[in-house]
This record gives sequence, C-alpha cells and structure tokens, in this order.
Amino acid sequence: MSDIPAADSFAKRFAYKLGANFAGTLLSFFQAGIVSRALGPGTYGDYNFLTNAFNQFIAFLEMRSSTFLYTSVSSRRENRHIVGVYARLAIAISAIAVFFPIIVRTLGLQTLIWPGQNGTVIVVVAIVCLTLWYADLLAKLCDALGLTVSLEITRAANRVLFFSAIALLMRWGLINIRSYLAAQFAANTILIVLLALTLRKTAAFRKADLHPDRSETRQTLSEIFAYSHPIFVYSLMELLSNYADRWLLQKFGGSIQQGWFSLALNIGLAFNVLINALHPLIMREFSVAFAGNDIDGARSIFRRLIPASYTLSAIVLCYAAMNAEGCIRIVGGTAYEGATGVFAVMAFLPIIHNYSMLSGSALYAAGRTRLIRNIGLVTTPINIAATYFLIAPRQYGGLDLGAAGLAAKIVAAEFIGNNIVLFFNARMLGLRFRTYFFHQIYVVALLAAAAFGCKQAALYALPDSWLLVMAGGGILYAAFCALVFYYTPWLFGIDRDEILAFLKNAIARSRTLLAEPPL
Repeated sequence: MSDIPAADSFAKRFAYKLGANFAGTLLSFFQAGIVSRALGPGTYGDYNFLTNAFNQFIAFLEMRSSTFLYTSVSSRRENRHIVGVYARLAIAISAIAVFFPIIVRTLGLQTLIWPGQNGTVIVVVAIVCLTLWYADLLAKLCDALGLTVSLEITRAANRVLFFSAIALLMRWGLINIRSYLAAQFAANTILIVLLALTLRKTAAFRKADLHPDRSETRQTLSEIFAYSHPIFVYSLMELLSNYADRWLLQKFGGSIQQGWFSLALNIGLAFNVLINALHPLIMREFSVAFAGNDIDGARSIFRRLIPASYTLSAIVLCYAAMNAEGCIRIVGGTAYEGATGVFAVMAFLPIIHNYSMLSGSALYAAGRTRLIRNIGLVTTPINIAATYFLIAPRQYGGLDLGAAGLAAKIVAAEFIGNNIVLFFNARMLGLRFRTYFFHQIYVVALLAAAAFGCKQAALYALPDSWLLVMAGGGILYAAFCALVFYYTPWLFGIDRDEILAFLKNAIARSRTLLAEPPL
C-alpha cells in the first residue's frame, strides 16, 4: 500500500483556508473592479452568461461524482485506484464538454442556445471552464488527504500571479474578453501542474493506482454509478433550472441586465470567505464520521460549525446589503448603478447558500443522493415557472422585473430549498428543525436592522459623502456586532465556556512560544 501523508489538524487546515480565502477575497474585489470596468456591463454580462452555462454543463456531466471521489479518498484512504478510474471518466467528460459547442455551431443552433454570442469565444469558454474543473478536482484530492496547508499556499500564489497578469493587461490597455480568457486558461493550467506536483511529492498514489486493472475499474465505476445515478434526474433538472434563469434574463433583459446581475452575484459570493474555507473541510469530517457510523460526531460537527458560520457570513453581508450602492460604486463604478437594487437582494443569497452548502454536505457524505434527487424533482419546475413569471415581458404574461426579479427568485428558492434539506438533516442527526429554522430568520433580521440603523446614524452625523457614511456606519456596526458576540455568543452556535476555553488556550500557547529560547 502507498504511503499515506499525515493530515494537518482541522484547526490548522481551517486557519490556512480562511486566511487564503480572505486574501483571495480582497484580490477578487480588485479583479472584479478591473474586469467589470474594462469589459463594460454588456460584455461582462456575455462573459458571465457563457461561463455560468458551461460550469453548469460540466457539473451536470459529472453528476456530483467528484464529491464521491472526495468522500471516498477521505473516508477510505486505502482505496487509491479510484483516482485512476476517475481520470478516465474525466477525459470522457472533457471530450463531451468541448465537442458539444462545436456540434451545436455546426447544426446552426448556436443562436438558440447562446443568444448573441460569438462561436469562437463559446468554445474557448468551454475549455477554460474545464481547466477550472480539473484544478478543483486536484484541490479536492489535496483536501481529502489533509494537504490543505500546501494547497492554500499554492492557490494563494496562483491568485496573486493571475491578478498581476490582469492588472498588467489593464495597464497596457489590452484587456478584453479574449485576453481575459487567455489569462484565466494560463493561470488554471499553472495551478493544475503545481497541485499535481504536490500530490506526487506525497507518494500517496502509486503508478499502479493510476492504472487499475479491469476488475478494479469495473468495481469503482459501479460504485460511482450507484452514487451518482439517483441524482441524474436532479442534475438534469438543476442544469435546466440554472440555465433557464440566465437564458431568460439574456433573452428578455439582454446583456446589460445580465451584466448587472452577474456583478451583484459575484460581489456577494466574493464576500463569502467562510463557506469557501469551511465547506471542503466539513465535507471531509462528515465523510469520516458517516464512514464510521458516528452519528454523534456528525451531530456535533453540525451543531458547532454550521450555525456559527451562518452568523459570521450574515454579519458581513447584511451590512453590504444595506450599503448596496456603495459596494456597486466601489467595484463596478457608475456604469453599474442599475445593479444597486439587484445587489441589495443578492447580498442575502450567500448567507443562505452558506447554510445550504454546509448542511447539504451532510446528505452527500451520508450517500443520501436519492433524497437529493427527489427534492430537486419537486422544486425545479416551480423555480423555472417563477423565473419566467418574474422576468418575461408583460405581453407574455410576466412582470418584466429583469435582473431584480431573478435575484428575488433565486434568494427565495435558496431559502426554501435550504430548509427542506435542513428538515431531513434534522431527522437524520436527531436535531430540532424549528430551532435551526428560526435561528436563520432572527439572526438576519437583527443584523439587517442593526446595519440599517448604523447607516442612518452615520448619515445624520457625518458630511454628505457616501464613502464616509459607509465607513462611519461600518465602525458603529462593528461595535454593535462585538457587543452581540460578547453578550449573546449563542447566536454564533457556541457558548461562553467555549470562548473562555479558547482564549485561555491561545494565551497559554503564546506564553509558551515566548518562553522558548531562540534557535
């Protein structure tokens, strides 16, 4: 059997992930500002329409099999031949993803599927999305093996390199949709090579693992099929639902509305540092717990981490929602003023999506994909119908609300879907659904009201400058949140004893480090 690298502790892995994602968030804001301003709302909308379409298409083709790869390597660390089998599956997925737009273009269906888009750009976007998917696959393997520290250092260096390339293109006046895609492809390819080298150095996989025999291949494919086929219909419905959202907006609203919606969505997701750090780690912990039939351990993970991460996300995003105009001005400039109302709604999506991703990881780790399929069968047709009603022009029976209507629908659908998943998780883990349901509501209501009040106080006390008001209100809001954290720590899913124990431990460690003689 191959050598198994020792995994870093959960706390260390989370610290590196959180730090790397925080730094990545700052770079994402600057990058979004550069790209959105350089491309303009129309081209920026076209770019996001295509990348969203192909990311969703690749997600459909893989049918969450990459999650199976991650959970299998996490929980059955001796089962290494799954990597070799999955490599063959990935090649098949890649071929379909690249040849699909070529075939569509040959048949003359390009305008129907991707309204108003350039054929060459469509194929290039498909290739770029594939490189992003491969980088994500290798990152999953690193996380599954506990190599999170090396992974995040590599990712951080790659983000800095990519941002530098974008800044130089902007400085030289060379940035457009083609040069931006070229820079993305180069950055993703470099990341793939670096992560592959990281995995190779661990000696976690032997050559034989990458070339499994026929019986191992047959058995692994059977396991992947058993895991993924129950959600084939769900994945298809999810693809149709997500694509219908963006297609209807592109068809009835046009590229500029698409650009407003995309910027609002991207800013909101960039704020969500915590979920990006926690999700793969919690998925791994859930996988290990369910593999050992440790329901108590899985319940403890849910109770201690998910409500806390939800509240921390809400602290940042509730303030962003109440200051939507300032956020849009900072990132997109005056050309995106129409996105202000869209972002005021979309800012709440990552808060709910946080809960949805972390809570849903328990169902995936437990292998309950049939239940996930059934949930999708019920919710997807309703989602598509709601999107049409909100976006379609009045002469077609809709409300003609454009990007704002799509934003409202997505937030409402995410909240409903999240709580359906939460209901089944509560039953599986022996938790009280009502407690966690009302926790979501009162946390957001409290923080949104506080953010609005702090903004109004800043408007009253400070000169008429939106940037000064935003900063002054932020200071008041931070002070309020600190008081809430001190007097009601249960809002964060932890108790006062845990806080004190954590602080005492941190102080004791710092004293120990200070007392150690220098080398």
